[in-house]
Amino acid sequence: MRPTRTRGVERYPGLHRGGARAPADFASLLGVFGRIPVAPDLPVVVVQGLGFVGAAMATAVADARNPVGHPCFNVIGVDLPTPDGIAKVEGINAGQLPIVITDRRLKDAVAGAHERGNLLATTDERSYALASVVIVDVPLDVVRHRGSSTVDLDGFRQAIQTLGRHLKPGSLVIIETTVPPGTTEKVAAVELATALAERSLPEAAVLLAYSYERVMPGPLYLDSIVNFPRCYAGRTPAAADACEAFLSKVIDTEANPLTRLQSTTACETA
Repeated sequence: MRPTRTRGVERYPGLHRGGARAPADFASLLGVFGRIPVAPDLPVVVVQGLGFVGAAMATAVADARNPVGHPCFNVIGVDLPTPDGIAKVEGINAGQLPIVITDRRLKDAVAGAHERGNLLATTDERSYALASVVIVDVPLDVVRHRGSSTVDLDGFRQAIQTLGRHLKPGSLVIIETTVPPGTTEKVAAVELATALAERSLPEAAVLLAYSYERVMPGPLYLDSIVNFPRCYAGRTPAAADACEAFLSKVIDTEANPLTRLQSTTACETA
């Protein structure tokens, strides 16, 4: 499919909100580019937010291999349909991260994932319906208000609501965004449960976990994700188990052990 140009930005209709049909599977999304994935039946991981954390995390997950060297996941990066979000999407779909990179290994990893066809990006939020795992990497900045510091949670709330509208039962949400302690329990879980209830689904239909990001741009950008210890926690034992199983496929846990904490609030505080 040839790209069309709208307001000076190239758009692939099938990869942006407003496309004619919701994506049926990962292969149909990649087919927008006239390409066929090497392993179309791999579990799909969707990364929500393609900033300097999310874009690198999406690459790290796409680069994860099983013991015989085959990719573990097909990966979709999702960002908002704004000019900035579309630019990030198009960069990844061209095999380049939309950030300044000095780490040759990370550059090679995104180029390799592009060549294999197990990493793509879109602004179509309906892609969340394909996910077995969603990693939340949306920005949440501290702001000054009337002489004190606070955070604006509106964008974060909307991001979680979006997941609740689309995720399939049994999927796992891992929040990596740095948040105030208690946010997963008192904000994310509530927004997710509310959105699921609107679909007549119980709160337990989607697992929820927290594991704060470990990303340090620079010459060891990729290593800062895959070769660095992690803390994690789940709202339920099942969520914690699922989070551990996922992270163990992305991180070298033999050299960098995972630490399970008793609650998501404890992990946020860490």
